[in-house]
Amino acid sequence: MIRRGVVRPEGKDMAGKDAGLPTVQSGNSQSSEIQLTPRGAWGVMALLMAFMVINYGDRAVLALAARPVMSELGLSAQQYGLISSSFFFLFSLSAVAMAYLATRVALKWLLLILAALWALTQVPVFFAAGVTTLFANRIILGAAEGPAGPLANSMAHSWFPPERRGLPSALISSGASLAKIFLAPILTLLILGPGWRYAFLALAALGLVWTLGWMIKGRTGPYATSSSGTAPGKRSTHAGGPATARETFRWAVCNRTFAGLLLATFPMYGLTTVVISWMPAYLESGLGFSPMQAGFLYGLPSIAALALMLGAGDGTDRLLRCGISPRVARGLVPTLAICLGGAMVALLPVAAAEHRWAAVVLLMAGYGFGTLGIPVSYAAIGTLAEPSQRSSVLSLFIAMQTFSGVIAPWLTGVFVDAGDTQADGYNTAFVVIGSTIVVAAAVGALLVDPTRDDVVARLRRRAGAS
Repeated sequence: MIRRGVVRPEGKDMAGKDAGLPTVQSGNSQSSEIQLTPRGAWGVMALLMAFMVINYGDRAVLALAARPVMSELGLSAQQYGLISSSFFFLFSLSAVAMAYLATRVALKWLLLILAALWALTQVPVFFAAGVTTLFANRIILGAAEGPAGPLANSMAHSWFPPERRGLPSALISSGASLAKIFLAPILTLLILGPGWRYAFLALAALGLVWTLGWMIKGRTGPYATSSSGTAPGKRSTHAGGPATARETFRWAVCNRTFAGLLLATFPMYGLTTVVISWMPAYLESGLGFSPMQAGFLYGLPSIAALALMLGAGDGTDRLLRCGISPRVARGLVPTLAICLGGAMVALLPVAAAEHRWAAVVLLMAGYGFGTLGIPVSYAAIGTLAEPSQRSSVLSLFIAMQTFSGVIAPWLTGVFVDAGDTQADGYNTAFVVIGSTIVVAAAVGALLVDPTRDDVVARLRRRAGAS
């Protein structure tokens, strides 16, 4: 079903009806698609956003409880950083493994299973909290959450045509911001009230509630149908068989656009894991805010990130519809925004020396501009692939990108322990991370050109030549 009616000239039939892709036939026998939003798309998007909010709430809860956890369990900054990094030990591997399953199992059920695992993983922390339990919690939770981003993006993309996927990708990525804006204060109150274990228990309950809602309302959209006509969640077919499928997958991942966007977003994603893992502790130990203030300020960078991500997602879609090249809209926009964000992060020590609120404002801006580029890069990567392989290509990209989470939180802990003061340690970490982001994004900007590396266009060219 389409939300608004489709107007057709008299006597003309609508092609693509079974696939849910409405077109209008013009008098010169050429067709142009009227891309409308299928009924139910925004309801599914709301559930997917809630899915990602819970996802990031699960990640952020340990950061919010960092000070009481480190005090109660006698952890150094480096040990805490290692526990935070352990979340990513299996994160990337599970994302790649799930990419294989995503071509064989319906996305609805994969998302349902993941959310149920998140909820169950949080329960043991409430009953038997300790160093071993936290390590196990982070590792298992990371394995269960690794595929969340690519699968949620794939599900969202199944409801929208290619030129309208920037905004849905931004909405999916906004889960991190919404979790820190809305969930973080609630979790902080639980941590400062009944205790940090109750925050883990609350997230378990929230995850179970979501699984019930998704079981009732979750479903795949019409744009999941591949160019070959394969139904969503089923194995795709290719005109050239398995050999062609392997070849098109290699085309999608072995090109300069894939490499450039991966290079640009790798250290930027590392920064997001540092903010998730360390920001409350940085606000307290590095900038002198109280635990309650830190819990509420935790969401401030995400407010900027949310506004910029949504604006960029919709803005790049509009640029494409206005005829601006994908190299500009989905190549230069994300990479240069990441470069700008990295430069601001590298300047944090200068701002902190002036006033702690100056550092907060600069962190908001730097984090916002940097994270702006991540969902736009997902939209670009999604359009590189042949439709039936979108989940697999996105999963591989995000798995490689998120491996930075294994390094960045642990390395930040090393810097904090090595500094003359904790504030000095945080300053060193931000300078190193910010400078790395600037260099990587600048190089990535030189490599990206989605039009040049579009697999579907390449298939069409080969078919025309034959």
